[in-house]
Amino acid sequence: SYARLSMQAEAIKEYRQLVSRHPEMPELRSYLEQVEQLKGVEFGDDSATREADALYEKGVRAYQEGRHKDAIGPLTAAFNTEQLRLSAGTLLVRSYLKIREVRTAVTIFERLEIMSTRTPDEFLLGLCYDLADVYLKENKRDRALELYTYICRANVSYRDAFQRLEALQSGDVPA
Repeated sequence: SYARLSMQAEAIKEYRQLVSRHPEMPELRSYLEQVEQLKGVEFGDDSATREADALYEKGVRAYQEGRHKDAIGPLTAAFNTEQLRLSAGTLLVRSYLKIREVRTAVTIFERLEIMSTRTPDEFLLGLCYDLADVYLKENKRDRALELYTYICRANVSYRDAFQRLEALQSGDVPA
């Protein structure tokens, strides 16, 4: 949140406090270091942009290797940069889903504002599909309906999404 508001100093302060309160959590120190390395991103610092790209690649590798928890730190840092926000965010949501932290995944998904994307790719549509299922499980029928509608408008080849959308519109909850 602080990064989105260009308030990296505040983010660093918060992470330092968390590290001091929870020294048993090494990932907090890692997150702190990554935020410190990204200080200049908002001001067009070329080295910071390269660093964000490197962190993104590190997160992608960890995700591809099935180390979803290890992917979260680097992807979070990349997510906080404008040019990597969408791609890092989708992997971040998937990582949180893989480690069963559904609430965090949903929160990040909602920050992505995917439905404002005019031409989403298959990866984004697949993420929308997965999150629609999460919304159904959490009894958030309206949010699921909204996502299925978006999927069907963006790509007519999602037959299952059409079936689920029709079932929701008729009052049935798809299995």
